[in-house]
Amino acid sequence: ITEVSPNLLIINTIPGNANSVAYIIDDEFVSDQLYGILGSIAGDDTIFVAVNPKQFDVAVEQLKKFFQKDI
Repeated sequence: ITEVSPNLLIINTIPGNANSVAYIIDDEFVSDQLYGILGSIAGDDTIFVAVNPKQFDVAVEQLKKFFQKDI
């Protein structure tokens, strides 16, 4: 997850997976907007995530927590 402005995150995936990941983000976070995640736009391997600037840190933390893998 790359923080590029007070209201935009960029997430890189392996090629061909950005749409699936963006769908999960929208499905899990956008409908209730509890964490300030407003929506996403996906290409082939890159996702732009729009975030409420007042909840930016919370949004980043929730996305990292949600997608974190146990290694």
